[in-house]
Amino acid sequence: MIGAYRASAVTLYRMGDFELSRRYAMRGIEIWRSGGVQTHVEDVNAPAVICLCFEAQLKWHFGEIAFSQIAIAEAISLAKELNDKHALIVALYCGAVLGHFERNPIQVERCASQLIELSTRQSFAFWLAGGEILRGWALGQLTKSMAIELAPFNI
Repeated sequence: MIGAYRASAVTLYRMGDFELSRRYAMRGIEIWRSGGVQTHVEDVNAPAVICLCFEAQLKWHFGEIAFSQIAIAEAISLAKELNDKHALIVALYCGAVLGHFERNPIQVERCASQLIELSTRQSFAFWLAGGEILRGWALGQLTKSMAIELAPFNI
């Protein structure tokens, strides 16, 4: 059942129906929190982790920035607890994307670096490319920030 809520939340998010997507993601999380939910072998990744990732992104879209950070931290933590490498990859990617939304190059670099390391070890080429792109953006922003800070000193 949680997989159906995950699939609906993701589809509706991509279609731009954030309100309905949020309801499905939150219902999926409620089901997971009620206990007794097992991940099925045919699930590519833990549906609860994906619901948390989309809850985090939706909270950001609704202006609940601090709560979005809590949700993505919970998604990353849950993926690690479940030892679900693919779910962890997705959660790290979503964490980097949220950092990008917030123009926070430190968060992006941290999540993207972990994403790159794990993608390399697990041979997940798709996620590796995404991590490299996001890390490149973060490093560019950090370099620009350093240049602006050092400009008064003619360095």
